[in-house]
Amino acid sequence: MQPWTPEFPVSPARAAALIAGQFPALAGRSVRRLAQGWDNVAYLVDERWVFRFPQRGLAVDLLASEVRVLGWLGPLVPFATTAPTFVGAPTADSPAPFAGYPMLPGQTVCAAGLDAAARRALAAPLGRALAALHALDPDAAAAAGAPPDRIGRTEVHRYAELGRRRLVGHLGGPVAGVARRALRVLDDAHAALPWAADVVGAARRVVVHGDLYARHVVVEGGRLVGFIDWGDVHLGDPALDLSIAHALLPPAAHGAFRAAYGLIDAGTWGRARFRAAHYVSALLHYGWDVGDAALVAEAEVALRHLELVAG
Repeated sequence: MQPWTPEFPVSPARAAALIAGQFPALAGRSVRRLAQGWDNVAYLVDERWVFRFPQRGLAVDLLASEVRVLGWLGPLVPFATTAPTFVGAPTADSPAPFAGYPMLPGQTVCAAGLDAAARRALAAPLGRALAALHALDPDAAAAAGAPPDRIGRTEVHRYAELGRRRLVGHLGGPVAGVARRALRVLDDAHAALPWAADVVGAARRVVVHGDLYARHVVVEGGRLVGFIDWGDVHLGDPALDLSIAHALLPPAAHGAFRAAYGLIDAGTWGRARFRAAHYVSALLHYGWDVGDAALVAEAEVALRHLELVAG
């Protein structure tokens, strides 16, 4: 069983029934599947509301954190986040809460098909957006419900081994060439870190999105709109979010990103590079398993970016 196998799947019919049962004003509106990931399935309702339903026990607490924090965070940052408009409660036959949000305009980076020039143009806006997020008062965030890192996201040595296992499992199949390249990049990024990198990362405490990759970045007409899927929001290491620069941007755009963000020490930048390499392993493994061609294509773009700075 893969980690993204639903523990309590939510079909379109089930989603429509849960929404109608708790929000009668939406009864009879169109409901269509929008996306499915490791933790949640999302449905577009009436072509304007995105409803997310946790499908794993772990995701229940993540959704609760997102609901608590986004109402506080949204007005404080210069990008779109969409706090939930509808919050559904668990029922006797449906164990998880769910939430509905206004749909942001635009597309995720995975769907936008950005070329190198468009990616370079995103460098400064991404840097400014993350600088604003990471500058938020961590004590105020904690009071608003932002949790600490409870699942060891900064444990780079554990994640290095996990990424290796994912990639080694594909070395004997049709994607062996890409898996071998991703394994080299992961090992290179890990080897470049000091052994105490996980301890250093765990000591940092800023407000982070926590799960920032191409499918959680929304753009429109080449312009950054905002970030979605905030279930991993917490107080933690800024490197978790800065990894998006290594994955999404060509290395030639790193200077513009860093100038817009502000000071990034070498250790944080190295942990961000490792995080991006680990994401490549996870996204390739998941994309190959479920047949998500757009996600695989974006992971391969990130892999090429990382290869340019490897070694």
